Amino acid sequence: MLTVLIAYSKFFTKTQQDELILVFQIGLTKWSTTTRPCIHALLLCLLELPKSMTKLLTSTLVKMSQIMTAPTFSVHLLEFLSLLAKLPHLYVNFVESDYKLVFVIALKYIQSTFNEKPLTNQNQLSNVNNNSSSNLNSLSNQPNPSTSAFNQYVIYLAYHVISVWFINLKLTERKKYVPFILHYILPENSLVEMNERVECCLDMLTRYSYSSCQSQPVQPLPTKILFENKNQIITKNWIQGSVIISIKTLKNKGWGEIIIRRPTGTTSFVLRMENKLRNDALSNIDLSALLMMHISEKNKPEALLNGENNTLSKLTMQEIAKTWTSTSSVNSSLSKDDPTKLLPSFVYLQLHSLAGGNKKGEADSVYLLPDDDATTRGLSVLDRTPVVDLHKIGIVYVGRGQFDEQSILSNQSGSYHYQVFLQNIGKLVKLSNLQGEYTGGLDTRRGVDGEFAVMSEDEITKIVFHVATLMPTVEHDPKCMAKKRHIGNDYILIVYNESGKEYEFRTIPGQFNFINIIITPVDNDYLSMSHHQNILYRKNEPYFIVSMQRREDMPEIGPLAIPKIVSLSVLPIFVRQLATHFNIYAQTFRQNLNGSTEYISNWGERLRQIKRVKARVNKMNNPGKLLINYFLYYNIIYIYIYIYSCIIKLYMLFNNISIV
Repeated sequence: MLTVLIAYSKFFTKTQQDELILVFQIGLTKWSTTTRPCIHALLLCLLELPKSMTKLLTSTLVKMSQIMTAPTFSVHLLEFLSLLAKLPHLYVNFVESDYKLVFVIALKYIQSTFNEKPLTNQNQLSNVNNNSSSNLNSLSNQPNPSTSAFNQYVIYLAYHVISVWFINLKLTERKKYVPFILHYILPENSLVEMNERVECCLDMLTRYSYSSCQSQPVQPLPTKILFENKNQIITKNWIQGSVIISIKTLKNKGWGEIIIRRPTGTTSFVLRMENKLRNDALSNIDLSALLMMHISEKNKPEALLNGENNTLSKLTMQEIAKTWTSTSSVNSSLSKDDPTKLLPSFVYLQLHSLAGGNKKGEADSVYLLPDDDATTRGLSVLDRTPVVDLHKIGIVYVGRGQFDEQSILSNQSGSYHYQVFLQNIGKLVKLSNLQGEYTGGLDTRRGVDGEFAVMSEDEITKIVFHVATLMPTVEHDPKCMAKKRHIGNDYILIVYNESGKEYEFRTIPGQFNFINIIITPVDNDYLSMSHHQNILYRKNEPYFIVSMQRREDMPEIGPLAIPKIVSLSVLPIFVRQLATHFNIYAQTFRQNLNGSTEYISNWGERLRQIKRVKARVNKMNNPGKLLINYFLYYNIIYIYIYIYSCIIKLYMLFNNISIV
């Protein structure tokens, strides 16, 4: 009941707000029945009471660390930390011990999964990864898809919390937390092979310890010009552990490119050899001169026809310079206050693999990949595999008196507060500028799905919102099947409900619709007492009821077991975080329904593709190894027979036994 008071916190003094949070802290450890609702209440306080939570955040984490070993609460603690990571202004005063407290809550859970036995009571659970937590089986005496999906969801969240918090650290501070994290995630027995999640975590530490660069290179115009002649490029590929290194060189110009592909991303370095090449007139060619030659050649026919000088204008050179330093408008921005953009340690670590050692702890050998079609296909598949986790989530607006699918999907606009919500849940982007990028299936060429879309992304996650009101409603499609083609295939649907009635779960039926997040204004008869409504609207701050509907066969998940009252100012980030977590769980749940018992992130998919390439190389090298092993075995047998015959002869000699 005290959670409801958070909505009225603006009418409390600062001391009263602090006391409310302290009450929730007591409820964390005082009674087991109050632990979960108090975690959810504190999660809401992160958004609604930021000043008080900033003051009391460390003590809150200390209280949470006392219950982190309880498996039934682990998912709620991890969801709390996942949201907190998105609110850096709350932990601006954190010191090393505070960050370690955050890490240890996730790391302790991961560490507890290493020595636990996989679920094997049913055939469909026989392939569960050895890091699944059997402790969570207390939720169900017999393994079932829901339990397995829940296990996978919690494990994913644990590694996600480590990744997002590590990346959010200041660049100069990251390296000192690496030994602390490794202490927990590396198995004590060096002969035990690391699981794939640990390998991806190690690769993340390698990539981000000394850099905050984007996970994919954006090739600028000068590089495209430099390497446009494919006949002049020589390419070789090597693999070591979980890293594939490709080196491209121009035959006669001294330029080259190093491309490092790893599970957590791809890095590219364009380099130039300063040693002059013999008999090469272009060995020390200047890049700007090369650009001028290229553009002059492109413009030559037009310049001759117009009688103009074949020279580059200052404006053209400025545009080229901008393309050299510009980045994609949708990509997450890097920290501008960081004094070090590229550290030598970062370059060194990109050329090594920490996660690919053998069972004896020795480094993997380096193998040259064959120059054939299979290698090209393998690298192409790896390049097409995203380096962030992708989510697509539907959003619909339900107006007054709308209760059926057709009228809801036909909406082309919504109320003022709906527009405010839409503007803050993500960034409005033009679809035609996103050709070749992930758009959740939205058309980027013909405008079939509208001109704009809403997206949100950070270093490890990208969300595309299928917003029905941004998609065109056309006469030849009165039932809006073009809209439903996207929204009906989304696992999660956000419903902004201003109909005045309760929204029915199957109003917009879909094969993959697992969870609906319902947003309803407080004044729509949810609070029957009118003075409650008047109080909440007194300061012109609208409030909303956020509730959840789920498919019949899905278990309860997240903090919406009891609907929450949320202000408009924090509604977008709260709903976006809920939708992301629900979407992950829905994916794990669906995979378990189909017989698969492991949720694989895109980092994991990239790691597996690298291992496929490596396995092919090992297979090609096996015949030679088998031949060597055969000769070695033959020689050992020969030596053994020779020694045995010598022993027999000596025995017969000392015993005066003659050979007949």
